[in-house]
Amino acid sequence: MLAIVLKNLAPGEGLSAHALAFTPKPRILKLAVTPDGEESVTIEGLDRKTQRYQAKAELGGALEAAASVTNKQPPALHIWMAGEPTATFVRFDGPFYADGPIWRVELAAPRWADDVRR
Repeated sequence: MLAIVLKNLAPGEGLSAHALAFTPKPRILKLAVTPDGEESVTIEGLDRKTQRYQAKAELGGALEAAASVTNKQPPALHIWMAGEPTATFVRFDGPFYADGPIWRVELAAPRWADDVRR
């Protein structure tokens, strides 16, 4: 869902949104999504620039204090979107559920500079 919202942002623009976290007790969290740099990628032989975004949950108040003490701060999510000619989802790094592993979801076609599958 976040990738759909990011498709409609102007390059370099961030946003604040609310998301439902499916923890043992469901919570509504505030997400701060900020631009986190650019990277180049090759998609089907064409060089494209991608905008990297970082989404962090802002817990606030006592919940944030408890999370930092117990080392349960949720990890940041990273999303890459390609720009011109159309905004396109390219890659996602982050957990799918609370205390879960970091997963990478990406298109099959892009070739990244750090890609070990070359």
